[in-house]
Amino acid sequence: MSDVESVTLTFFAPVPRGHELLYASFHLEDPSEQGAFVHDLTAGVLYVSQRLAGPLGNHAAVQDPLAVLARFTWTLDGAVRGRSLGAMCSVEGDATRTRLFFTREGGGYR
Repeated sequence: MSDVESVTLTFFAPVPRGHELLYASFHLEDPSEQGAFVHDLTAGVLYVSQRLAGPLGNHAAVQDPLAVLARFTWTLDGAVRGRSLGAMCSVEGDATRTRLFFTREGGGYR
């Protein structure tokens, strides 16, 4: 079995166990301007950080969010394809968090 990896997100991404996923993180020219998404490839659900909600707010993003973001000035920091082992989601006040556990599949994306 592959090593378990995890990522902590500032948005809900309750990807069910066993689902194939793509996690990607981005930044704008100013590195403090960051965004991320988790694409549940099995269910066709796209979970996004607030910063990416506008650029990814159309039906094409559910098919290929990386291609949609390529049209904007976002720079890809990294992308990981894997299989979900489950998620822990929480909210306290305005703070939303997801701890997503997964195994990495194959090499990098594309």
